[in-house]
Amino acid sequence: MADEVLFAFEEEEESEFDEQEVDPEKLARREKEKEVLIERLNADDHFHLITRVAHLLNRFQSTRNSDITLMIKYWEIYESKNYKEGQAVTPEQLYEFERLTSLARARAKIQNEFGLFKGEEKVRRFRKSKEEVEKEIQLSTKPDIPTINIYCDETGKNKNFAIVGSYWVLERSKNENLIRVMSEWKREKGLTVKNEFHFTEMKKHQYDLYVEFFNKVVEMGEMVSFQAIAFDMRENRRKIDDLLSDLHYQLVHMGIEHETATGRVSLPRSVNFTKDKEVGNDALTLVKIEQNLQLQFKVNYEDKLRLNLFGATESYASVQLQIADLFAGSLNRLLNDRGENYKDDFALHVFRSLGMDPENIFSSESDMVRLHLLQ
Repeated sequence: MADEVLFAFEEEEESEFDEQEVDPEKLARREKEKEVLIERLNADDHFHLITRVAHLLNRFQSTRNSDITLMIKYWEIYESKNYKEGQAVTPEQLYEFERLTSLARARAKIQNEFGLFKGEEKVRRFRKSKEEVEKEIQLSTKPDIPTINIYCDETGKNKNFAIVGSYWVLERSKNENLIRVMSEWKREKGLTVKNEFHFTEMKKHQYDLYVEFFNKVVEMGEMVSFQAIAFDMRENRRKIDDLLSDLHYQLVHMGIEHETATGRVSLPRSVNFTKDKEVGNDALTLVKIEQNLQLQFKVNYEDKLRLNLFGATESYASVQLQIADLFAGSLNRLLNDRGENYKDDFALHVFRSLGMDPENIFSSESDMVRLHLLQ
C-alpha cells in the first residue's frame, strides 16, 4: 500500500472550494500544499498517495471523471505485481490494494481544493442510470490527449530587453527519462537535489561542471526544444506585470505554431506550464498569467489546446526549470550584459551547442531553438 498521505484530508462534503468561507491561515496552508504537490510532480515523485493520484489525473483524463477508472489505473500502474488486467481480483487481494475511498478523497482534494486536473463534467456518485454508466465506460476507454511540458524562466525586466526563456519537452516519456538521467548524473558527481544550476550563481571554478551539465541536456535533445521571447523595453509604457503576462502567452502561442508547422506535434494537446518562482511575483501576477493562457487558448485554439497544469515552483525541485534558467540567463547575457568573462564564455557555449550563431542569434536557425524578438 502507498505511503501515508502527507496532506490533511478534511471530513467535508465534496464541493467546489469557496475561498470566502475559509480563513486566511487555511487558505495559505492549502496554497502551500498545492505548491508542494506541483513540486513533487515536476520532480517525478511517486512516493506518496496524493502525488501518485495527481500523476494519474495529469496523465489520464479519463480518471478525472470516474473514481472507478482512477482505482483501476492506480492498480495497473502502482500495484502491477499483484494486479493483472483481465484477471479476476480475489477477495484477499482487495485487502492489499489501495482502496477506492482513499483514492477518491485524494482526487477530491486535488480537484476541489487545489483546482487541478478538473473533470469535464460533474459526475454523480450514487444511483447512476444505465446510460450514465455506459458514458463513464466510454470516457474511460477514450484515448488520452498527449501533453506538452513547458518550463519558463524570466529575466532582464529592468534592462533593455525583458526575456522569457523556456524549455519544452514534447513527450511525457522524454520528461521522465530526463529526470532519471540527470538525477543519476548528479549522484555520480556527488551532488544533491539542493545543488542547483543557476546562471547568475555560477562561480568560475564551476564552469566545467556547468558545461558538462548542459552538454548532458543537449545529448538528450530528441523531442525537446528551447524557446524564448525578448521584448525591447526602451520604449515600453506598459505595466511590467501586464507585459509579462502577454509575453508568456505569446511565447507559448508562437512556440505551438512552430512545433505544429514543423510536424513535431499535432493538435489536440494539453499543456503543463511551470514557471520559476520569482522573488517579488505575487499571487495576482501568477493569476493573470494563468488566466491569460486559459483565455487565449480558448479564443485561438478552442478545445484543441488546453491548459492542464499551471504552477510556480522553486527551481531546486525541477531540473527542467534549471535548464530553462541557464538558457534564459545565457540569452540575457548576450542581449543585456555582454562582457568578457567565464559567464560570457558559457553563454556562447550554450548557443553554439544548440546550433546557433551567438553573434547573430535572431537570424540563426536551429532545429532545437526558436527565438522571437518583439519591439
